[in-house]
Amino acid sequence: MTDSDRETPARRDWQGRYAAGQSGNPAGRPRGALNRATRIAAELLDGQAEALWRAEIDLALAGDRVLLRHCNDRIIAPQRAQPVAFAMPRIEDATDLAAAMGALLGAAARGLITPAEAETMARACEASAHTIEIGERIGRERLVAQQEAAERRFALRAAALLFYGVREIDEEAGAIDDRLRELCKPILRMGEAVLAALAAIPDTPELVAADRTFLAAHPLRLDRETSPLGAAMGRAWLELEEYLGPATMRRLDREIEEAQAVGDAPPRYRTGLFEHLCGYPPQEGLSGPLPNPPPPAREGRTGANAGE
Repeated sequence: MTDSDRETPARRDWQGRYAAGQSGNPAGRPRGALNRATRIAAELLDGQAEALWRAEIDLALAGDRVLLRHCNDRIIAPQRAQPVAFAMPRIEDATDLAAAMGALLGAAARGLITPAEAETMARACEASAHTIEIGERIGRERLVAQQEAAERRFALRAAALLFYGVREIDEEAGAIDDRLRELCKPILRMGEAVLAALAAIPDTPELVAADRTFLAAHPLRLDRETSPLGAAMGRAWLELEEYLGPATMRRLDREIEEAQAVGDAPPRYRTGLFEHLCGYPPQEGLSGPLPNPPPPAREGRTGANAGE
């Protein structure tokens, strides 16, 4: 065996200690490992901790100053601060913060609490203010979301009413006026999409009543974003309304009368928009098509001036 095959002895420093990385156990003791003596002591004391603490307390009470100091320092944790007996005003919203801070300053001025205690409680008030601010912001965001949803449903319902009215106009006079029917078509087509959107919500009488109450407390915003579908239906309705001028309404009314005379009359609606524009007097409790409507009022209730 050559000298190079022999294990190089561990190097020590001038005091005889192993140099760093040159100990007999280079890996060192695993973290958390206990030596044999410590393990034996732990096994012997296992389950005896309460009895040992009790014996130490008894000796301390008997006058052992060392054990008394140990009990005070280790068993009884030192209390650096005592509870403050101070009637802090209740803080529920931002308006209560000013009163709370004023009460703190007054208590510190009268010596009920120390300046350090007042500072600590003022920081607690600041944290409460931050929490209140977050809560109010969340409340505003929730209110805006509720308002947008209610306004959207309101717009859909208004568009649905427009759809029903135009459908009655089409059923009453579309067969005798091709131009009228063409103007009604886009509104009827978009109205089907409106009804589908309301059915998908779904829109119920209870929801309508809840929205009515909500909008009474939070009126429609003037700067609200218009629904693209509602805006398109509104533009189509303006074009139809322009076509249904006084002269057109008189002509349609005359042609419907002629169709009635030969027994080929279209359905007439007591609650429809066409009924109103033609000048028929409204009657309570009637709805749906009426086979024999009363004759229109000729004077002062014809065309665009109907109902005025």
